[in-house]
Amino acid sequence: MTRLSLLAFMGFAACNTDVGKHVTPPPASTPPEPVASAPVVPRSAPPAPASVASAAGPPDGSANDPRREGQPDCRFERPTIWSSGHLSWLGSCREGFAQDRGVIVREFEKDLGLQPQRFYGSVRNGYLSVGVLEATGGYKAGTWTHGDLAPPLADDMAQRNVLINAFDVAAAAANAASKSFAKEGDAKSSRLYAEKAKQLREQMD
Repeated sequence: MTRLSLLAFMGFAACNTDVGKHVTPPPASTPPEPVASAPVVPRSAPPAPASVASAAGPPDGSANDPRREGQPDCRFERPTIWSSGHLSWLGSCREGFAQDRGVIVREFEKDLGLQPQRFYGSVRNGYLSVGVLEATGGYKAGTWTHGDLAPPLADDMAQRNVLINAFDVAAAAANAASKSFAKEGDAKSSRLYAEKAKQLREQMD
């Protein structure tokens, strides 16, 4: 089975079984589920470069609005698979919500000894849109709706293209984060996200 075929299988299985300050575009009483090993981010979010202006306008305040994570002027929804942990957004914002390509970082209390997880991809008006989420033993990739993967397409080739696009968008988001950290002089974080971008691109080979 080729790697891409394995990815497609993961995309299908995920549907059935189941990082906040701004940067330049591109945790809990019960321990959460096991997580895939990932390098530790030096801090929850980098300071915003002077070139990026904070977006004004908080969410509408509705109790039913799922976009409750992040800073008051840059909210976004929590992936449903992440029932615990502190979330932060590495990316741009618009009109009070996370917008465009970026990274959502999930961090836990230090005493849990768990490594951060991440969602790499595109967010639209605070809602997950397209991208890849680090999951136990691998990735969840594709288009997203209501904080979860959208059902797979019936056509295998069309679904394959969905997966390829998701990894492409995810790699671009990780690369943008790497460049932003580099501009701030944070070489360690820049290297971490550059390596993440490389790993995500390799999934498409």
